[in-house]
Amino acid sequence: MSIVSKDPDHRINGFLDELNFSLTDEWIQEENLRKAAFSKLGDNIFKNQKKLKLTARMGIPATMRQDVWLMASNGKQLIDELGNVYENALSLVNRQLKSNKVHEHSLEDLFSGSAYIIKFLPEKIQPLVKEFLRAIWATNKGIEYSPFLPVIAVILLLFMEPPAAYASLQAMIRRSQEDSWYFTLNRKNYYKNGVAIEKLLNIKTPDVVSKAKSLGVGIDFLILALLPSFFIPISQLPIALTFFDSFIVEGRKVLLRFITTIFKINSDILLKSNSPKEFVTIILDTFSGFSKPQNLRTFLKESFSIYMSRKKHLFGLERIETDNNKISETIKNTKMIASIFNDQIRGDFNPLDFPRKLNLNVLSDLANIIPSEEIVKYQKNVQRKFNEIEIIHEGRLLDTKNYFVIKEYIPFIYLRQNPSLSYSLSKDGTILQTLLNEMKKKGAHILIIKTDKSIIGAFLSDQLEKTGSVYSRNTSNFVFHIKDSTMKCYKHPRPPNKDYLSVDDDTIMIGGPNPAIIIGDRLDKVRSCKCDTFDSPQLTLEPSENILDVELYILEN
Repeated sequence: MSIVSKDPDHRINGFLDELNFSLTDEWIQEENLRKAAFSKLGDNIFKNQKKLKLTARMGIPATMRQDVWLMASNGKQLIDELGNVYENALSLVNRQLKSNKVHEHSLEDLFSGSAYIIKFLPEKIQPLVKEFLRAIWATNKGIEYSPFLPVIAVILLLFMEPPAAYASLQAMIRRSQEDSWYFTLNRKNYYKNGVAIEKLLNIKTPDVVSKAKSLGVGIDFLILALLPSFFIPISQLPIALTFFDSFIVEGRKVLLRFITTIFKINSDILLKSNSPKEFVTIILDTFSGFSKPQNLRTFLKESFSIYMSRKKHLFGLERIETDNNKISETIKNTKMIASIFNDQIRGDFNPLDFPRKLNLNVLSDLANIIPSEEIVKYQKNVQRKFNEIEIIHEGRLLDTKNYFVIKEYIPFIYLRQNPSLSYSLSKDGTILQTLLNEMKKKGAHILIIKTDKSIIGAFLSDQLEKTGSVYSRNTSNFVFHIKDSTMKCYKHPRPPNKDYLSVDDDTIMIGGPNPAIIIGDRLDKVRSCKCDTFDSPQLTLEPSENILDVELYILEN
């Protein structure tokens, strides 16, 4: 299987031809306009990056999309460096399936429900896309949460064979790991994305944002719920592809332009809306007007005429405050919208068809559902799945809010693993050896100790082995305490020593030379000192406190 097609007459190498897709006369004329515009770039269209960017904003000709997407995403560079690595990725998936590492969760679970788009693909294509997504998931352990990925994968595969699409998406993921250029890769930054967009809308369209708040419409919720569906199914396919053309060249900042423009051009009627349903319907109905190419061109010109300073291009998400309660709520709401799309789209409606056999009435149906009592059904279903998949199992001392805090500090290879209770003093007794036996299990652990006055703990990135008087030197370890329901973690960026962990028959010491945590063999008392290893203060209120409970969690797939 070739990475890049050498066929000069037919450069659409994906499965677009398998869809019920044919351009209308006005879209054929639009395609000819795009070809004429790109012909002006000369034989080497990549020589002048600025001209390519400006030209791509109005859409890329279908027969040139593979080459432009591959180059713009840096997928071509990845192929030149590593060759065809897709087969190796598939081999990894098969090994993980045999070892029971990836089959436990469906694609809907892995990608927060957004993988429902697969059900609209031709039946013979569905296994290919599922295989492709599993390969992406298996080879990118740093992706904790990214509901954008399934739709982007489907769009790439429309015009590329899997090896080329895989290279492009891998390159996009690489770039996004640096600065979330294309998409965010964890829950925290996905939530911050919505906050950043709402902040900008509050500058560009303050009256509309105020109106939304007065109606009870959460802008951040609305944006985050619809972002994974922005290309498909909300937009008809030629429109979705046009939006994607500028997205792959310029990154996710173009989506901010599009969203801002939608609010601006509808500001007058949005200010007259009288209910959440009406407000949301106005936003969603905007997309149906883009079915005429001229309307789309007018919208694109308006979008790219908006002045945005560099600092407003959604970079610097780290400056936005993290609210773990809102993150949990946001993720549940995003899953809920995916469930609604999945359940409410009629069987005879396919968002990938063009021209569509049916109008996109499902969007109005969605707007009807959002403010109604029917939403309770989806909330309960999502809450159940959320509890099953993402909330800490069986424990009492570690809740979801504080686990999100821990995830900000743990190595990326553990981000997609779930904590499961391995030991509880109240259930398993007060013998230190019992705790040590559980800590010998291979994997990272979270140790939490509740005293009569404090809650403290540590993240230990590998199983415990007895070290005697010698300390182990795993730099991923850190300590924390919880005060007034708020967790604070301590991890020294340049520790003066490597006294991370010491274990013998009757003592566990974490940190040194004055340990942050010391536990004796009777598990009745814990001591804490100001510790150089983690740059941590005394974690407990008193130097020595009585232990009420101890819990040990192991991170596992």
